[in-house]
Amino acid sequence: MDYAAKKFIVIVDEAKADPKGKYPVVVEVVPFAYHYVEKEIGRMGFSPELRVGGKKLGPVVTDNGNFLLDCTGEVKGNPADLEMKLNSVPGVIENGIFSKFWKIIVGNEKGCYEL
Repeated sequence: MDYAAKKFIVIVDEAKADPKGKYPVVVEVVPFAYHYVEKEIGRMGFSPELRVGGKKLGPVVTDNGNFLLDCTGEVKGNPADLEMKLNSVPGVIENGIFSKFWKIIVGNEKGCYEL
């Protein structure tokens, strides 16, 4: 639904602003499909890991009742293509790659700046 906004602003920390950085891509999946999605994302060259709570038994559950996979790997090529490819896997609701934005604001310990 983020893309339905007239002006979609992405806010990230400085680590995610580094195009060469390796950080997890978060993928929201429906619970019954998470094993399948995990396998398919692994075939794309990522190492998916189910996000679990620190002092909680079981996976972190989103407000919509879904699970989150933290997928570590290198984003190669066009991020918009990867975003579409991830979202085309059956069971994926959304992912943390936002290729259509109006503005990106990057925050760090000293403040923030616009890309």
